[in-house]
Amino acid sequence: MSYNARRVRAFGRYRLLEQIGSGGMAEVWRAEALGPEGFVKEVALKLIRGDHEARADWVRMFVREARLASRLTHANVVQVFDFGEVEGRHYIAMELVRGRTLREVLHRCREKGLRLGVARAVHVCAEVARGLAYAHRYEDGGRPLGLVHRDVSPQNVLLSFEGEVKLTDFGIARALGAAEATSPGTVKGKAAYMPPEQARGEAVDGRADVFALGVILWELCAGRRLFARDSDAATLSALLSAAPPSAPSAWNEEVPPELDALALAALERDPALRTGSAEELAAGLAAIRVRMAAAREDDLHLDLRAFMHRLWPNGEARDLARRPPDEGTVRRTLVRDPGRPAGAGGLGNDSVAGGVTPSTLTLEARQTKKETGGRHLVLRGPVARRLTAVASVMGACALALLAARAVHEPPQLAEALGPLVEDPARSPPSARRAPS
Repeated sequence: MSYNARRVRAFGRYRLLEQIGSGGMAEVWRAEALGPEGFVKEVALKLIRGDHEARADWVRMFVREARLASRLTHANVVQVFDFGEVEGRHYIAMELVRGRTLREVLHRCREKGLRLGVARAVHVCAEVARGLAYAHRYEDGGRPLGLVHRDVSPQNVLLSFEGEVKLTDFGIARALGAAEATSPGTVKGKAAYMPPEQARGEAVDGRADVFALGVILWELCAGRRLFARDSDAATLSALLSAAPPSAPSAWNEEVPPELDALALAALERDPALRTGSAEELAAGLAAIRVRMAAAREDDLHLDLRAFMHRLWPNGEARDLARRPPDEGTVRRTLVRDPGRPAGAGGLGNDSVAGGVTPSTLTLEARQTKKETGGRHLVLRGPVARRLTAVASVMGACALALLAARAVHEPPQLAEALGPLVEDPARSPPSARRAPS
């Protein structure tokens, strides 16, 4: 992978090549670890930032958690190689996974009008469950360490361009969470996957991670969000509600009954009633995966690899400008006519909303979730075909006016397309099915 040599800078025994990620608590760099005799190894270097670094209690927690994480060696867990402090900044050096987060994958699917599909969803969650099961049962001298991730979410699940599935930030999520607790909005972006007992500040064990993975499984199968709402407070309210979630098959008829049962068991709000361990969840998903793979007559690992390259034909080339939109931002983009060359400004049904490329009509409206009722407007299927028909008669300019009107009438269009969140007060539609 190439990089701009003029922007390379030293950081202890590492060379920072390019920034590949950034969040509220840390930034991630592609870096090189330098050794004797010209030894060089590429790593992902996470640089922790914030005033919390001056707190002795946080430093002790970070060191302890990082030391435990460095012991984990499993195909589905991102390996930790090194941790320490340089010039007052704590860092952790991890395995560099050439791929994307599950969150980025789902956003790219919406961009390209593709479906992840139930079989791939089962495969991804089965691999994550294997990594969790390994970490949960990890022992030191015959004594279980009781490791819990505490932040299993699409942002922390990595899918490589070789079809691998890996869970990252194992062991240091607790330290990062403790640092975030010093700032308002500590659960922003994470509350939708948080188990109820963790949200209540109670002690957690491996079943907390089972619940979080259950949310991911439900969302991948149903094709919509489960507990996410317009605000953290509303999300936590939905999470702690007594209303049980509907079965994924209520939103996607391709979900088999045994997968429904597995997802709902993992989502029990009472840990005593929940799936007992990640090992149990992994076994259930593996059995379903075997049946699905036999029916498909292909290898799901190889299929995921091909799917990743279909989403990103250029493989490793990172496009920071096309990151998923920030929380609270909604984008509407009209797509090109497949019969016209890229950049011609026409409209068609070969893509969906979610980002601007040279081949899209340059019309984009942004509104906060509060303004739009928390809905994304996605143009696909019959709606896109109808818009294409209108375009052939009225032309792109008239269609642009139609789309601009839709910006001011989001509830009507969104109702036709279906909500992106599961509302416990609303029954699943019987006639309309969401894509898996």
